[in-house]
Amino acid sequence: MRKKILLNILLLSSLSLFGCKNNNISSNQSSPSVEESIPSVSTSPTDSSVIEALDVNISGKIKNIFDEVISQGSVYYNDSLVSQIQEDGSFSFVIKDIELATESLKIVTIKSEGYLDYELSLDNYTTKDLSMILGEITLRKDYGVVSSLKTPTWTSFEDFSLSTTRDENNLLVKLHSDNNVFTSSSRNSEINLFISTNNVSSTRDSNVYRFTISKNAAVTSYNYGGLLISSYKVDSKIVNVDNGLDINLAIPYKMISCDKEDVIGLAMSLYSNNDEQTSNLLTLDKNDVVDTFDPTTYIRVDKDNNAFKNNKNSLNALTDEEKEKLIEGHELRFSVPELNNKKNVADDFYLRATKEADGFVISMVGFGEFKDNEYVKLIFHTSETNGSAWAIQSSDASILVNKVRNAYLTNSTNFWGFVNFTSSAKSCKTNPVYQEYETHFTLTQKVLFEEIPGYSETGKVSLYAMEFGNGTIYDAIDYKNGMLINGMSHGDPADQNSYYVIQKGSNTSSDSVVGDFPIQFATNADNIYAKIERKENSLLLTMRSYSTFDDTDYIRFIIHHEANDCTDWGLLKSDMSISIYKDVAYYQTGMVYFKQNSNNQFHNFVKTIHTPTYSVIDNYFELSLEIEYIEFSYDVDKDSLLKGCLVEYVNQAEYLATVVKDSYAINYENQKYWFSF
Repeated sequence: MRKKILLNILLLSSLSLFGCKNNNISSNQSSPSVEESIPSVSTSPTDSSVIEALDVNISGKIKNIFDEVISQGSVYYNDSLVSQIQEDGSFSFVIKDIELATESLKIVTIKSEGYLDYELSLDNYTTKDLSMILGEITLRKDYGVVSSLKTPTWTSFEDFSLSTTRDENNLLVKLHSDNNVFTSSSRNSEINLFISTNNVSSTRDSNVYRFTISKNAAVTSYNYGGLLISSYKVDSKIVNVDNGLDINLAIPYKMISCDKEDVIGLAMSLYSNNDEQTSNLLTLDKNDVVDTFDPTTYIRVDKDNNAFKNNKNSLNALTDEEKEKLIEGHELRFSVPELNNKKNVADDFYLRATKEADGFVISMVGFGEFKDNEYVKLIFHTSETNGSAWAIQSSDASILVNKVRNAYLTNSTNFWGFVNFTSSAKSCKTNPVYQEYETHFTLTQKVLFEEIPGYSETGKVSLYAMEFGNGTIYDAIDYKNGMLINGMSHGDPADQNSYYVIQKGSNTSSDSVVGDFPIQFATNADNIYAKIERKENSLLLTMRSYSTFDDTDYIRFIIHHEANDCTDWGLLKSDMSISIYKDVAYYQTGMVYFKQNSNNQFHNFVKTIHTPTYSVIDNYFELSLEIEYIEFSYDVDKDSLLKGCLVEYVNQAEYLATVVKDSYAINYENQKYWFSF
């Protein structure tokens, strides 16, 4: 840019010297050099000609990320005050073109009370007609302190405080410590940041997220409803500040299903591996700590970074107990507002399918405003052939249901060919029943077996359910969160193998492979079925899946055999964690935290007595491992009560997903709810 401005000055100088009729310099006089045209650096003592520097007007306008005008503040150029921000957010100042052409810094700094300083380099801007328009400049609110960790009686303590602000696309979090104990070589602590968005419940559900930060600024993310958030990235870095440090995080709003204007709940804990203890975030009055298990205790922060105590804004004024009673038995959830592209109109449905003598009764409870132009599309699927990419089968029954009517279609393979009511569409033999209440609504539709092509008493039946409005699907932002089962993502609703099974059946080919495997896990990865057989001196774990098990994939099997159960992702040192690959298995004990030793994939290269057996049979693989009781305790035998959990890791990504035992999803962070075997 400097060369361009110098060239313009030289051109203007040449025109003024030779192009004007009143020029007193003769035409045969040599033109001055570029250096001679700049008075401040002139080297010609004999030439008295001085070309006056031209003024460049620089202007812009200031706003915040919420598009609100910032009407006060100061503007500096290279640390010199050059302008004040006007009432309409505008500013302007004049710089000589010669100053812009020099090698010195060309930095504009904008300061406004309550906002972070903003610096802008002019190096990439060019002048046009001696004006430089910087356009709209957006300032971020200054960080607001939320609270700090309670100081424990540890010999060394990281002593972090929590602050937040926001930019256009991210929640910005700053964790500050006046010391650098957290990154020291002698420590291996972890910080857990908990974020609650949207509806607040007394238990951690799909509205609650956890971010675990390690000493190298690595961040692992988790949603307590099993929602898929792995496609989003949290930017993180650690910055040394004096004798302390800042951990800076940028968490996308889309990842935590909220907008930049929303109120957000925050909690935090720090786990010390040296002390095997946890320190939690203090409440606002400093008299207690925030309960990370109860989101209603989280400190709330608004868009202006003001922190306040939660007022328990439960959904539609229902208590948690009242809502749980309403949705009891309704395993399928869809059109969840905080996960939906149409969050302002999505009606948060919970669905239950009940089998009667002559058909299925589909009962739905919704918590929004179900309008006349909105409806639910149901697809009953009986074929062993599963379509993908929205392909359905000609034997499927597609039904649209709203408040007062339904429409019915079969013999079609085009999902999108039937997303609107038409006058020619036939109706089911039973009408829908809609009932509106003060806090919710219900919608019920009965579908007879005779209306479902290919239905048999012994066949498998699965169901698709999504909300529409005027032919527009209310799809999830992350499409795999379109249908949740027991609060957990169930895969791509455009793939029929992700449909909700409402009749298991006994005549499908899959039953002959996994029919007697009562445990299902990693449904969002390889969808693995497992069974555990107890023998006299050992137990046998057998797993089958229709997916592909790669060389780097592994299964983690944690066995818990003591009466004392841990919570909050804790482990007992006696728990045995086994990492099972295709051809080798390793184990470890002595760990007190579920994620501990994750860098080594949860093992220290101590092999199990037996080697895994892996084989591919037809269209599925089988992976099995025999484990001797003496490998994890001499006190364990074939009659001992054992608990466990199974997790798959693909490309080091953790797939807890759904582990099913007798039709319920286990809670991984509480050993009380692990499956028994």
